[in-house]
Amino acid sequence: MEKNFNVLILGSDFNAYYMARCYHELYKEKVNIIAKRAIGVVSYSKIVNFKEVPDFETKEGFIRALNEYASQRKEEIILLIGTSDELVRLIIENQEQIDKKYVHNYPSLEILNQVLVKDTFYQTFEGSELDIPKTYIYPCGQNAKLDEKRVEELMYPLIVKPGNNIEYHSHKFEGMY
Repeated sequence: MEKNFNVLILGSDFNAYYMARCYHELYKEKVNIIAKRAIGVVSYSKIVNFKEVPDFETKEGFIRALNEYASQRKEEIILLIGTSDELVRLIIENQEQIDKKYVHNYPSLEILNQVLVKDTFYQTFEGSELDIPKTYIYPCGQNAKLDEKRVEELMYPLIVKPGNNIEYHSHKFEGMY
């Protein structure tokens, strides 16, 4: 298969490794990855070219790193793949400031916000044909009370997630990881 494009994966978690592995299996070459730091399997992988950019998850660091990467590539198309909610948001919010070589298939910021923020997602798609699991959104706050009856209606095992993953990860606390 002839390839006239470049692939850049953003992130270093297991999802980034899986994307890199798929690319490697298809094209028999290493894939380029940029992230704040190498974690997990990406740290030890022989199928990736990894670049660490400590300020990568800031707007300035993100734009600078992507534009430097693009300036070093002869290909006219660079397929950009974000492997976390935070990185996808950075791509969408900064697409006007990054090199025009980059292409991606991410939606508008408006659609992203409807899909990523859990309570907005469930309000938007309630009553649709999507098979959505029963959900209870616990309003965190000083006076928040658990609706035990609603919780009892849920099916076990339960999956607990932050309502806004990006906002959650922007507030570090002891025991978070």
